[in-house]
Amino acid sequence: TELLRAVPVDRRPEDWSERVQASPGRTPATLRQPMTATGGPGNGEVDDESAESPWRFIAAGAKLIVLWVAISWLLSRSLSKLLEGDAPLFPNPWLLTGFAHALALGVCRVLVFVSGYDNSRDEEAVDITDATVLGLMLGMESGIYTAMFTSWVAGTGQEAYLIRPAVMGVAGLLSGTEPPRGGLALVTVGASLAGALLAPSGLGWPGVLDAVPWLFIAGIITAFRWIFVLNVLPQQSGMPALWFFAGQLMWPSAAVCFELAFLSDYTCYRQLLHLQQPLVVAMHVILLAVLSGAQVAVELRLVQITSLTALGLAAPLLNMVSLFKLCVLHRRGPTLQNGLGLALYSGAMFVYWRGHVASASASAQQVAPVKSATAEGYRLLEGGTSPASARSPYRGSPRSSSMASARSQQQSRGRLAVPEPQRPQGHSPMGRSTSQRTHRLTR
Repeated sequence: TELLRAVPVDRRPEDWSERVQASPGRTPATLRQPMTATGGPGNGEVDDESAESPWRFIAAGAKLIVLWVAISWLLSRSLSKLLEGDAPLFPNPWLLTGFAHALALGVCRVLVFVSGYDNSRDEEAVDITDATVLGLMLGMESGIYTAMFTSWVAGTGQEAYLIRPAVMGVAGLLSGTEPPRGGLALVTVGASLAGALLAPSGLGWPGVLDAVPWLFIAGIITAFRWIFVLNVLPQQSGMPALWFFAGQLMWPSAAVCFELAFLSDYTCYRQLLHLQQPLVVAMHVILLAVLSGAQVAVELRLVQITSLTALGLAAPLLNMVSLFKLCVLHRRGPTLQNGLGLALYSGAMFVYWRGHVASASASAQQVAPVKSATAEGYRLLEGGTSPASARSPYRGSPRSSSMASARSQQQSRGRLAVPEPQRPQGHSPMGRSTSQRTHRLTR
């Protein structure tokens, strides 16, 4: 039993792990709770039905994608309001990003305090050095993207998210979370092109060509930042831990933005004393702070339960929302270009999620027999008997009927349950006796 306790909890069978947690003399704080289907810490129970069904994860991911699209769209509208035009309401995009992320730190800390989360007791808490490096990368990336909203065409066309699907697809390949296949390249490139075609007012291609170098630089930072995030991202902690992680990223991000604002145009600090509409600017900065913190936390949660590519494929939805708003409010139908973009994006999403559902279903079918065999091995090591040795050879015995009812319940819940032929007690398929199999497995 002491030897089995040394095995990590996430590698133990579900029933054995629950039994050890409930046993006296074991401190619960030293055991990590099993991960639930939603990615948060469980209560000692794992919903096998949801864990084996990829549709539960797709539904949870879809809700987070809708939330991310709403937050990002409001964020882009607020940035455009402050930065567009020849006489913008705010003098410098780097300075605006710095103020938004500095206030977002306070928003994240307030939410962490309300939730009662204690960072010192979390084994998956991110180290301050790692968070500082990731925060510096976030600041440079966000400042470049924010600067693109100084143009009205770039703001309405969401040029900051133009190549996001391809960038996140590359990040998924480099991090090893996406298998290297040609279909992924077609999906991500097609989604990026679809996002450009879905722009309601069309893209200003001369402006896009001018922004390509900055998009390329920001894309490199984005890809490597998310690769590094995957190395430290908490896997079993819920939203409070992610809010704390987001707050850790905000203060170095704000610091680098303030520094780059001073280096690019130090007079922007003086211009803060002569704002045209200070009350409107203050309201938008507070809104940006809330949205920036929420966007980072939702992105972390979405990557935690889905993948980097899924986050990137959500970017074209921003132009789709703008197109829908234009059609509803101004009663203007979509153009042929918009229809082509919609068809291309729908095809890319179908191909990507169909492959993931198929791979997830195959993985679930492979895990079920291994999990059963591992549980049997633990029972044998603890001195129990193998379920095969307790199987009755008589079809009409109570033992046989109870096992048949258990198999039918598993099949009704969607588990993989393969009926086994009845064999004489004490014999294995290869001719070895049950005692020999037990002795060999124990050794």
